[in-house]
Amino acid sequence: MTEGPLNETEMEWLEETLMTYGHDDESVMDVSELDGMLTAVLSGPVVVEPDRWLVAVWGGEKNIPRWKNEREMNRFIDLCF
Repeated sequence: MTEGPLNETEMEWLEETLMTYGHDDESVMDVSELDGMLTAVLSGPVVVEPDRWLVAVWGGEKNIPRWKNEREMNRFIDLCF
């Protein structure tokens, strides 16, 4: 995993993943929404653990994706971090 801004390919992959696994009004639907959510998580006065905000990205536990494989899931998490 590299640090710093995401490149265009990574941003596009995140966008496609959010659209593929998202659920309309219940989940984060694009990279802009994800950026806003992560900004709020990082700048808030209370530490929000990843297991809570990752569930919130998808709109709750019932909407957590059934990933194609572990590599896809890990890539999503790595890019979020």
